[in-house]
Amino acid sequence: MNNNELNNNVQPNVGNQILMGDTSNDLNQNNNLNQGINQPVNLSNQNVINDTNVNQNDNTDTIFSNTETKVSEPVVEPVKETKEKNGKKGPVIIIILLVLVIVGLGGYIVYDKYLSKDTPKTSDKSTTEDKTKETKLKPKNSGEVVYSIIDEKHNGIVKRVPYINIDSKYANEINDELDTMLKKGLEGQIAKTDYPTDYTYYVNNDIVSVKFSWETESSMTYSKIYNINQTTGEKVSNAEILKQININENNLNNILVEAYKKARPLESIEGNKEAPIKECYQKDIDTLQNGKIKGMYLSDNNELCVLFDLNYVAGAGIGEAILNVTGNKVILNPVTMQ
Repeated sequence: MNNNELNNNVQPNVGNQILMGDTSNDLNQNNNLNQGINQPVNLSNQNVINDTNVNQNDNTDTIFSNTETKVSEPVVEPVKETKEKNGKKGPVIIIILLVLVIVGLGGYIVYDKYLSKDTPKTSDKSTTEDKTKETKLKPKNSGEVVYSIIDEKHNGIVKRVPYINIDSKYANEINDELDTMLKKGLEGQIAKTDYPTDYTYYVNNDIVSVKFSWETESSMTYSKIYNINQTTGEKVSNAEILKQININENNLNNILVEAYKKARPLESIEGNKEAPIKECYQKDIDTLQNGKIKGMYLSDNNELCVLFDLNYVAGAGIGEAILNVTGNKVILNPVTMQ
């Protein structure tokens, strides 16, 4: 190969041309050629950029997905904590309720045992019971449970005889007995108008107590005791009377003796050092200790009174007396209550 062919094959040096100031078409062609060469490079660069963008998008998606996973975990945890807190609140509420119940129960017990005793109790039930507990009064003198069928005075001597104003079989029996006694003559009395007869009656709850007494020629006294329920009209027993005033029947005799000794001590009796007085006094003690009473009733304010035979010194005989057990008092004359 000669030098001319070599030169023809060799491309002009673009750089030299530029340096030499050649602005020929060849240069432009070379520029175009360079542009053509550069185009694929640019395209490849764009692809790289696009790939990069895709990768960025992929990376972005991956980050979001990871972020979602990471974010979802904190979101779930507060819910769990709330449930746990709610779970803890349950036992706390139950404990508080139990404490309130215990406090309330304790307050009720204190009130029931200590405070309610000083507070008057009123209720609809008691009002209803009071309305149903109507006295079985007879039409005559319906305002009084007991009234005087005889109320006279002869030569300054009072004669009063009671009438039980209750519509029941037992009330009729009492009234019939009193009528018979008056017609036949009272025990120990010779004349009907020469000696006093009198009565007293008391009402304690449903129990109506009537004491009818009279005096005899020898200044001895006698009495009849009646106790009747003004609601039912039935006879009231001694056991019912004692129950109302909370006295045990087994302790009654001892209570009577103690009341008698306080009401009438031996030292207070005239001639107490003499044997006959001491003997009579001991007989009274024995009578009460053995429960030999002739009747009992309730006087004012539920005071228990018993009728018994009082022993006197020889010649005086035996007369009745009343022992007010609650008030520790002996009534020697039941007619005048002195």
